[in-house]
Amino acid sequence: MKTRNTQKGFTLIELMIVVAIIGILAAIAVPAYQDYTKKARATESVNVLGAIKTQAAEYFMSAGGWSATESDYGIDTAMYADKGNVGAVTLSPTDTEFSATLVAKISKTETINVSMGSTDGNTWGCYTDSADNYKYLPQNCRYTDLTTALGGTAAAPAATP
Repeated sequence: MKTRNTQKGFTLIELMIVVAIIGILAAIAVPAYQDYTKKARATESVNVLGAIKTQAAEYFMSAGGWSATESDYGIDTAMYADKGNVGAVTLSPTDTEFSATLVAKISKTETINVSMGSTDGNTWGCYTDSADNYKYLPQNCRYTDLTTALGGTAAAPAATP
């Protein structure tokens, strides 16, 4: 009686196909993941601006208007600056509006400026300095100036891919 010695396993071509499929998936997944982490970091910065907005709105309600003096708001920008994904924080108050800008560190080498402001203390707008940054920011922050962010006459934000 002859016994047949059968080999079990994958052929070289089958292994090469699996490696190619994994390579294609990795080529798609890595850039998508990098964009996702940049979006998360930018969104964290918008949340920091929300905390600053609360303090400024409280000042507006109690004082009945804006002050051009930064110290009147009692906002300690050092408390927010250079922590986590947030770089420098700048307040820009005038007698007619309040705005705060921060530098969002969206990667080791990339930063974007994100701002939030108001003219009436009730309606707040979120905006950035460049339309190139839209893809990293939440939908409500895809504007390039305060007037547009507050519903002014300029065009609505562009859709991003």
